[in-house]
Amino acid sequence: MLGYIISIIILCVLCYQDFKQHEVSLWLLIVLFVMFFMLAYQIENSIIAVIKNFAINAGFILMQFLFVKIYFSLRRKQNEPLLDKYIGKGDLLFFLVCCLAFSVSWFVPFYIGSLSIALLIAIVRNGFQNTKTVEIPLAGIMSFIMVLFIAVKLMHKSISFYDEGYLLQLMHMSSE
Repeated sequence: MLGYIISIIILCVLCYQDFKQHEVSLWLLIVLFVMFFMLAYQIENSIIAVIKNFAINAGFILMQFLFVKIYFSLRRKQNEPLLDKYIGKGDLLFFLVCCLAFSVSWFVPFYIGSLSIALLIAIVRNGFQNTKTVEIPLAGIMSFIMVLFIAVKLMHKSISFYDEGYLLQLMHMSSE
C-alpha cells in the first residue's frame, strides 16, 4: 500500500512539472521505475515474469514509435527526428516506466486510452487557443490517469494490474 501512495505522490509531481514547465524530472522517473518494479515483483514473485511483461510492453511502445517514425518520414519525404520535435524524451521515458505498472492486457488499454484522452484534450484546447503548434503535456496527462487507476485499485483491493483473468472478467461483465 505504501508503494502505491509513494507512486501517487511521484505521479502528481510529474503531472505538475509537465503542465507547468513542459518537462519532467529524470530522477523522479527513475524512482517511479524502481517503485513500479518493486510493486510488480511483489505481485508476480518472479523477476523473469516482471522482465517479460516489461519487455512485451516496451516492445509495443517501440514498435508504435517505429511506425510513427516511418509515417512521418514517408509523409515529409525525409528522415525527421521524432524526439523533441513531435514527442518529448520525457514522454517516451514515462511510457517505458509505465510498462512496469501493468501486465500486457492491462497496459495496452491504459496506453491507448491515455493517448486518446490526451488527443481529445489537445483538440479541445487547440480549439480555444487557436495556435499553430500544440504542445501536449502527455506525461502529465498520463500521470493523472495513472493516479486514477491506482486510486481505484486502492479502493478495490481485488483489482490487480497483473491479473489477466480479472480484466477479462470485467470486460465480459460489461459486454452483457
